[in-house]
Amino acid sequence: MDTYGPIPHKAPPIVQTARTSRLLIAAQLEKSWESTLRRVEACQARLDAKCASAQEGIAAPDFTGLAEDLEAAWNAPGVTMRARQQLVRALTTDIVADVDEKRREIILTTHW
Repeated sequence: MDTYGPIPHKAPPIVQTARTSRLLIAAQLEKSWESTLRRVEACQARLDAKCASAQEGIAAPDFTGLAEDLEAAWNAPGVTMRARQQLVRALTTDIVADVDEKRREIILTTHW
């Protein structure tokens, strides 16, 4: 008995050939699928390893001293706009938008 049911003893040769072909195709598809799954798993493992090694080398920034004199850090000579933008992104935890339709205003509250 095969996947497609029993082959009758008196089935014409064309039916037997068709069933055999379907079985061969199904086996080849399964083999190809398994091979592809192994390649995907290998790629995922390499990606996970790269991400883990990249995260190990990055230390979390220490902003404890910065909080005491944020204005001096912001206005320090040589501080670029890009550095200020990065500082704001690093310090911002949440932004809440409140829409006042009567006054036609949007009020943004930044949490850091």
